[in-house]
Amino acid sequence: MLVIYGGISRYSGDDINKFLWMVRIGGGVYPHIKEEDYVSQYGYRVDSAVLPSMKNSLMYRLSYYRTW
Repeated sequence: MLVIYGGISRYSGDDINKFLWMVRIGGGVYPHIKEEDYVSQYGYRVDSAVLPSMKNSLMYRLSYYRTW
């Protein structure tokens, strides 16, 4: 699996920024995937206030592997 991560280089077209669309598309096929599990009341977060379902997703784990 190839994951494009632009956190250090500040590349805004990385996969973590596209992840919300992956959730929306997946939710259209699999109804148990819900966007509100990944987006908090404050918006789409990938910082210390990230939601547990987002933090446990494969995309998040691969994007932030060995960066913290």
